Amino acid sequence: MQRWIQMAAVAGLTAVMGTTALAQQQGRGQGGGRGGFGGGGFMGRGGASWNALSLIRQESVQKDLAVTEEQKTKLTAFSEETGTAMRDALGGGTFNRDASREERDKQAAERTEKMNKFLAEKKPALAAILSADQMKRLGEIEIRAKGGEALTEADVASKLMITGDQKAKLASATKSFEEKRREAMGAMFQGGGGGGGGGFNPEAMAKMQEKNKELADARDKEMTAILTPIQVEQFDMMKGKDFDVASLRMMQGGGRGGPGGGGPGGGGSRPNRPAAET
Repeated sequence: MQRWIQMAAVAGLTAVMGTTALAQQQGRGQGGGRGGFGGGGFMGRGGASWNALSLIRQESVQKDLAVTEEQKTKLTAFSEETGTAMRDALGGGTFNRDASREERDKQAAERTEKMNKFLAEKKPALAAILSADQMKRLGEIEIRAKGGEALTEADVASKLMITGDQKAKLASATKSFEEKRREAMGAMFQGGGGGGGGGFNPEAMAKMQEKNKELADARDKEMTAILTPIQVEQFDMMKGKDFDVASLRMMQGGGRGGPGGGGPGGGGSRPNRPAAET
């Protein structure tokens, strides 16, 4: 029983700790709406990562984009359809908890690939609802929300003309960040931060969010240092005008037909409870 509780806690905590944007958020997240995209995006190797589908659900993003009431109605319908399609495309929301780290990494990589393909297929439908200017701004906010993680994505790397050597160094920085975050999470549970009743220790959670922000800031600084001055300038321009990423909120618990904040599967990334455990 205790092992299952810790597994569920790890899944939930990872969802909160995915990106700089998530680490910066203050207060409790908002509940997921019916058919929601999921507040924190897809759970890839790097954790919960914001994407166009999860960001457009955010009130602060819609306000920045000046989304009209008519567009909101269309986005709600799009959300319900996309949430169901995402769940089907990814084939469920849980990993094999008994798998080795290498196997889990492989599963995560496969799911990331599926998610990237899914996002590419759904973006034209989103573009049919939003204007060209709104889609451009949404892309700028996405880069801001992802931080240094955006530098590892193919379209950003292509626009910045990132070299093979730079890509290798960026990948190394990302791997180091992931390992340090895993160690920090492990230390939390070894110290009793997971909570015995299935809940979190609020103080431990706050410390982990603070630690994750520290790690993410260090990662972003390291990754930015890999770029040339011209690339740094171009990357800053790709972010557009300022946006308060701390306004982004993890939606805890997905709605019907949609993935939760921790990834696909309606109710977030909470593992299925084994029937045999007591």
